[in-house]
Amino acid sequence: METLGYLRHKGYQLIFLSNCSEKYMNAHRQAFQLNQYFEEMYCTETFEYSAKYKIFELIEKQYKENFLIVGDRIQDFEISHYHNLVNIGCNYGFGSEEELQQSDLRINAIQELQDIL
Repeated sequence: METLGYLRHKGYQLIFLSNCSEKYMNAHRQAFQLNQYFEEMYCTETFEYSAKYKIFELIEKQYKENFLIVGDRIQDFEISHYHNLVNIGCNYGFGSEEELQQSDLRINAIQELQDIL
């Protein structure tokens, strides 16, 4: 929560895009009061489980330019590859070493974003 608050305070628009279900996303949105951090939250279920890079194409025009992708799976890195964006891989997530090799930069904890951004 501290890092999300830091990023918002620095003026970053945070957008959540996950492979999770709507029910899971909304439960976490409520439990952690995520609306105070994220501009919007999206899940692939809402888009009939389309690829994240395709969903990104539908939503990117609603936000400022200069996107940065933070994730742990190949689907996250595909967004950056298809759209020529920088990405940060999370070593602590669910991604395999092979998937994480697709990242431009890697972090061991979310708090490290405060040193990078």
